[in-house]
Amino acid sequence: PVEAISLKGAVNEKVGLPVAILNLTDKAETYVVRIETDTADREKPWAEKQMNGKWGLDGFPPERMTAREALRFKDTDNKPVTTRLEMLPKMNEACTIVVPPKEAGLAWFDFDCADVKPATYRGRLRVIPLSQAAKFDSWKGGFHTRMYSGQMQDVPVTLEVRPIVLDREPAQPFGFFQSPTTREQFQLMADLGTRDFAVSPWSFKWAVGADGHMDASRPEDVLAVEGEKFRKVLAWAEEWRIRPTFFIGFNAYPVFQGLYGAKDNAEKSRLLWPEYLRNLKAAMNKWGVADSDYAIEVWDEPNPKKFDEIRESLTIAKTTVPDVRLIVTLGAHVMSAEDMRRLDPYIDGWILWSHGYFSRKEHLDYVSDALERGKTVSHYTCDDSGRTPIYDTYRLHPWFGWRHSLSANHFFIFQAMMGGYGPVDFKKAASSGIAYRSFDSTMPSLRYMSMRQGVEDLKYLAKLKKVAGDVPEVKAFLADAPIRVLETERHVKSTVDAMRERAAELILKYGDKSRRATR
Repeated sequence: PVEAISLKGAVNEKVGLPVAILNLTDKAETYVVRIETDTADREKPWAEKQMNGKWGLDGFPPERMTAREALRFKDTDNKPVTTRLEMLPKMNEACTIVVPPKEAGLAWFDFDCADVKPATYRGRLRVIPLSQAAKFDSWKGGFHTRMYSGQMQDVPVTLEVRPIVLDREPAQPFGFFQSPTTREQFQLMADLGTRDFAVSPWSFKWAVGADGHMDASRPEDVLAVEGEKFRKVLAWAEEWRIRPTFFIGFNAYPVFQGLYGAKDNAEKSRLLWPEYLRNLKAAMNKWGVADSDYAIEVWDEPNPKKFDEIRESLTIAKTTVPDVRLIVTLGAHVMSAEDMRRLDPYIDGWILWSHGYFSRKEHLDYVSDALERGKTVSHYTCDDSGRTPIYDTYRLHPWFGWRHSLSANHFFIFQAMMGGYGPVDFKKAASSGIAYRSFDSTMPSLRYMSMRQGVEDLKYLAKLKKVAGDVPEVKAFLADAPIRVLETERHVKSTVDAMRERAAELILKYGDKSRRATR
């Protein structure tokens, strides 16, 4: 075991501590794994209660520490089936994990440093194997002075919360093309910087009268259901003091055509599409959402061969609801930059596949130009297999958005839906989500934690830019860091931690001028 564990963090940061427990025996072993204060000072208040130690680090708010354990989950449905540590449910009240023989288990401790006073907090990691020999021998002949001998291990742990106050808002907002179904899921999404929540276009439907027009006074029941979801999300957003935006997708125009039997019927589409948009806008406004706070994804990953239909639908939409943001998501059917410019007058933003639009000069030039003109541009991936390299896919995902100065980062998707959308009830191999649902509980995964680290990395960069962005030394570092992380030293996985630490050093060097942090 290591001789000591030293963690560093900042105010408003979530600091994670993964602890691997290796079982070298020939049978499964159950280990108690916990973080507690040491027992050197018997005058501590908790010592009077005859406790060996207190939960958490001395002085750190105990309710701000969460203990989790990693569960094994198959990473493929093909043969041979292999397993890996994946989801991270909360640890049980005995703080135990079970480790198979000749394998390792993983405990994960989270320290939420929101509003925590800068200081050094101390404690110990205690690991106790429950089936191995242990005893207490009398020491100095006294009943109350006994010495323990056995396989238990204690490792000192310190957490230094430095006088750096990170912003509560993400350096770049996140979106997962999904809306939370529970308060716990909302919290986990918000912790990743999620500010964009999904609304299905299938939820917007009105009856059509005898004259062939939509009757705005006769919404379908599904619209009322969506209204209830909205009220929950808006209430949670107010609780977390964030301003949410909404993504109406996927594929609003093709969905509209499916709802009203207008596919391959250009005349019917031209008649009802404007009415659908006006009714949708009225519904969003009725729910208390301003036009500036939602976007309609008119097309999702369209084939460029449909260019004429794409342009016509966007032209009608922009004419009908000019104040509503219209966006298009482009995927593996890579559209030329020339065609993107031809659609430019009718849309307000793009969501672009990370692997298809950031390598060719024509696309990079267009993206840069669009951002300068006030368009929103974000990137997304769907690389969610359990076998996907965690570091490249998740830790570096936010860095990609920072590298290209994008408006936001997107990822498909956040949570697999139990019994429904995505992997079902843990029976399918890990994919389609970085969080898991068990009834009304939502559990993060190791992939989630890796992405959260990347989100926190950007907060350090954003803080440094805010504090000393005009200092030559800082400007050079900020320009160099993403290139080193994503390109020249991508194979060196310690580089990203070194860049974060260097950012912290520069923040402290040039002064944290905003310790009056915004809440």
